[in-house]
Amino acid sequence: MSGLRMITEATPPPLRVRGCLGVAQTHFGKRAGERGIVSIPGDALRVAVEWAARQGRAEFLEPVFEIRGANFELMRVMRFRAPEGVFFALISVEGVPVTLYDRAIMRKVRAKRRWQRKHARGTCAPPL
Repeated sequence: MSGLRMITEATPPPLRVRGCLGVAQTHFGKRAGERGIVSIPGDALRVAVEWAARQGRAEFLEPVFEIRGANFELMRVMRFRAPEGVFFALISVEGVPVTLYDRAIMRKVRAKRRWQRKHARGTCAPPL
């Protein structure tokens, strides 16, 4: 993880960045603001993450694991660095960033995954 460059150093096509500014914010853009990313507009961050994911730019995004989304679609959890810290983007198989997690949320996601794996193997007896 120490080799990750700041996502703010990514250079997606300028027209894509300009096109997302001033329009209604996406879910990802809103979550960026809620999670404390203020150094870059939320939707400009979404464009940078999408560009890095689709281009396979490993210096900006690091794969963590795959997860099933709310509609049971497969999503990739990718780690990236911003000036405010380390964050995690949930990216669809098409390469579109869906939402954004911080470290506190990722701890909960990992705990839930561990619990689900433990119970999926049948190690716990069902309640009587």
